[in-house]
Amino acid sequence: MKERLSVTTMRPEHIQEIYRISCACFTTPWSLESWEEEYASPSALTLVALLNDEVVGYLNVHHVFDEGDLNLLAVQAEYRRKGIAARLVKELEIQAKRLGIRCYTLEVRTGNASAIAFYTRLGFEQVGRRKNYYVKPVEDALLLRKLVS
Repeated sequence: MKERLSVTTMRPEHIQEIYRISCACFTTPWSLESWEEEYASPSALTLVALLNDEVVGYLNVHHVFDEGDLNLLAVQAEYRRKGIAARLVKELEIQAKRLGIRCYTLEVRTGNASAIAFYTRLGFEQVGRRKNYYVKPVEDALLLRKLVS
């Protein structure tokens, strides 16, 4: 059977799987209640990657006026390096144009070389550094930004 990847906005039935992926990917994951609040928030947008209708990744942003903050991007370990994260970001850019968003910012651990390389390939540029931004373990964050064209 051929695998079919699609991207859609989060629906209530996705929340439990998003939470599970978050717990597997992050040392300080958002709570299930936080994900329920994200679903209800008018400033939040969560895109979900579905592979044959199974949630395999997600991307969460908050929009304020014409700017966005990319909070989280995660893909299940067994589905990484298959273009899913890039597909989520591409869909975000499509949504951004529709919503009038001019740029996105994000933080990334300084030690996460693969994520830094990924975001750089997608056109994000370093615009700052946040000292001791992360916990578990404590680590600086690079502040990256991308203008949406």
